[in-house]
Amino acid sequence: MAPSRRVPFSLHAPPAEGYWTGFLGAPPSTVEWCEANYAICSFIAEFFNTISSLAILGVGIIGILATRRLERRFFLAYATIALVGLGSIAFHMTLLRPMQALDEVPMLFAAMVMCYCILENDSLRPRYGRKLPLALTAHAVLVTGLTTLTSGKLQFALFHLSFGSLEVFSLVAVALQARRETDSSVRRLYAWGFAAYGAALVCWFCDTAFCDYLSRMRPANPQLHAWWHVLVSCGLYLLTVCSTHRRMRVLAAAGGGHAAIEWRGGVLPVARLVKGAK
Repeated sequence: MAPSRRVPFSLHAPPAEGYWTGFLGAPPSTVEWCEANYAICSFIAEFFNTISSLAILGVGIIGILATRRLERRFFLAYATIALVGLGSIAFHMTLLRPMQALDEVPMLFAAMVMCYCILENDSLRPRYGRKLPLALTAHAVLVTGLTTLTSGKLQFALFHLSFGSLEVFSLVAVALQARRETDSSVRRLYAWGFAAYGAALVCWFCDTAFCDYLSRMRPANPQLHAWWHVLVSCGLYLLTVCSTHRRMRVLAAAGGGHAAIEWRGGVLPVARLVKGAK
């Protein structure tokens, strides 16, 4: 079977021939990625993209467990990341339009929750009151409608404009936080997080722009979109831990104790609010 090609500006992506094709009359997704459909498994359209989406789900679950005793904002942040993982699995497994929406809409919600966490990170009481969550909620409703009720070139542009602008804002804001960080161990986490995120973006761009070349590579397609899933999960987790640690400092200053980065199993950093002097 010929490799799938991503066709973002057509009304419909090339139909995926396999188990989920036309399932319950659902239309095909408006976009495909540079992985051969049903090449590995008869009921998984994009095998590597589906399996690698477990990394996103894993980051969400790990974050929920690690921050379950902290503020609700952290639960929402990691819960939306877990939803992105589930949606990504469903999308890449089926390549159906409804599953594509389950992937893209949680991405928008996750980006908005992250924006709230970043903007309200440095003050004990909400700096913007109810205005910020109301504005973000209204924006979420708007962009959800725009990205789910459109198709083809317009849908592709609206989704990536909506998500990309939130993503760039969040990355710039976190980069400014990193510049003000004085703890060398936390600065290293920031550096690793940005390195992983940057590598992920390179993989995403190359998979998008050079699919013809990648699909002919020998011995195999390097599956760069799958690597995007893994690397962006690592980068997102590390940068979120850094932002959480920054928030813990604010809470510690108000209620005692100190913020700390704990390493679980020697490999997994977790931001904690520890009682007592540092």
